[in-house]
Amino acid sequence: MKLRFCVICGTNKNLEHHHIIPVAKGGDDHPHNFITLCDEHHAMIHQIRPGAWNNRKKLVQIGREKALANGVKFGMKPKYEHLYPTITEMYLQWNGYGTIGREVGIARGSVASIIKRLGIERGPQPLKNPLEKKYRKLKNGQYKLFEMRDLK
Repeated sequence: MKLRFCVICGTNKNLEHHHIIPVAKGGDDHPHNFITLCDEHHAMIHQIRPGAWNNRKKLVQIGREKALANGVKFGMKPKYEHLYPTITEMYLQWNGYGTIGREVGIARGSVASIIKRLGIERGPQPLKNPLEKKYRKLKNGQYKLFEMRDLK
């Protein structure tokens, strides 16, 4: 039963509920399958009989694997889902992470993570002005003025 004190020492600090039959081994969350212990005595109980049955880390691992097999998702829920369309549109218009972050009000790293998570890829950067002029150094050391359309 879940109580408000450790059944071994009687303290009411740092309480944990110990499954008598671990969930990973077929136990359930029924009140009769719990015993209330302080964190020190809980660790002690798990060390009484070493092995997979009392190895707390192994039991947690088994429980996580079962939960994953049943479709439970672990970790933080994705944030900023409402910003995905705006971020996608701005990224495809060749805006940088910092510009997008300032526009939508989130960190540059968050923008990069969202773009990576969404798997967005953009093609080659378009020329801003097809008539833009640029100097190019020639083999003889002189510079010549080219229009961008000539440099393709």
